[in-house]
Amino acid sequence: MKNNKKMNILLIHPKLTHGPVIYEDRGTFRAKFFTNPEMTLSSVAATIPDYHNIRVINENFEDIDYSNKYDIVGISCFTMFAPAVYKIADKFKNIGIPVVLGGYHPSALPNEAIKHADSVVVGEAEYTFPVLLKDLEKGKLKSIYKIDKPVKSQDIPSLRRDLITYPVLSDGIRITRGCPNKCEFCSITYFFKHCYRKRPINNVIKEIKSLPRKFVYIHDANLTADPKYSKTLFKRMIKEKINKKWFANGNIYNLGTDEEFLKLAKKSGCIGWTIGFESTSQESLNNVKKKENKVEKYAEWIETIRENGMAVSGLFMFGFDYDTPEIFDITIDALKRWDIDVGEFNILTPLPGTPLYNKMVKEKRLLTKDWSKYTQAQVVFKPKQMTPEELYEGTKRVIRDFHKSSKMLKRWAKLPSLSLAPSTISYIMSMDIFRKVWYKREYGI
Repeated sequence: MKNNKKMNILLIHPKLTHGPVIYEDRGTFRAKFFTNPEMTLSSVAATIPDYHNIRVINENFEDIDYSNKYDIVGISCFTMFAPAVYKIADKFKNIGIPVVLGGYHPSALPNEAIKHADSVVVGEAEYTFPVLLKDLEKGKLKSIYKIDKPVKSQDIPSLRRDLITYPVLSDGIRITRGCPNKCEFCSITYFFKHCYRKRPINNVIKEIKSLPRKFVYIHDANLTADPKYSKTLFKRMIKEKINKKWFANGNIYNLGTDEEFLKLAKKSGCIGWTIGFESTSQESLNNVKKKENKVEKYAEWIETIRENGMAVSGLFMFGFDYDTPEIFDITIDALKRWDIDVGEFNILTPLPGTPLYNKMVKEKRLLTKDWSKYTQAQVVFKPKQMTPEELYEGTKRVIRDFHKSSKMLKRWAKLPSLSLAPSTISYIMSMDIFRKVWYKREYGI
């Protein structure tokens, strides 16, 4: 131990400028109510030897400390954060502090990211970051650290929740990692190299039991990807009488066709599912390799989920190659028939590292590489069957229609039929309200 150098390590989660809660909400009840714990850096911190001093700053809640008391600074970066992250990195480099960048964007474009950093971690960090720190101690820091094998499921750590210093009303957890689907617009599949892993259930149960809060958001890309695994987990949660209420992401096909899964999920504490419906066009879904979604079955499958006492939060995107200007009216009409409780509507965005991005580059359809515009609320590519203006205005029209006060009240009136606790109904209503505020801020509606 005496030969190890004790270092001061700063990890930074950059401020959000788009979404239901952004850095401008700092200090408000809104921020406290709708903020989940940051997952990535707390997971990376769990891999760092405990003889180091670690500080995690979430810029949405506190200002960055630019003093030179740190031995290294690590920053996690999504694409829309990249310009702001590069400015932060440059400031630290200018005062002589080594900077390492990681996350989806640096992993997709390491040659760009390294211009603003001393090192870039490509892909998962659990195996590479401890090696990077050892190299730093020796004065032999490499430019690129790239994982050569997936992190084993048993090596995926629990979060260092002691480093989360900002207030939250709900907890977050990751139970599985990656996704077996191959949706061409999704960063998750390609970041994790198609490697889907499930943590040992004993590890998951232990972590869930340790969570101090009653509400938990499960951050997995798709908790329905392996129904057998998830059912086993739910049975353990029921057997162990874990008193948590939880929300998770799931696939509409699995949820709509497996009532045993739904009943076990409900009994284990599930209050709702966030589901990527993506589109009301079957051609668009087939084209982006999401063929298991069947538009003609959506209404039936949604009803099945809600009849089993769980809410449905639906995700939709516009701008697929088969989307024509009629897609917006088709979606508005469909939403009138479907009983989804919360809706999120985004503009298709070709994120670096995905097949969609590579396709757009090859076809010379990108309108900009100003990464700050890659928010899913701006048009950054040339749509095939409509103008960029039609795509933007059509998306805006769907959002405005879905969030009419009369329609929101109608949705809320149906929530008691799910037999949810009043506090849970309030949570779901708040999700609806916060998205309306988000879109008002984003689109001016």
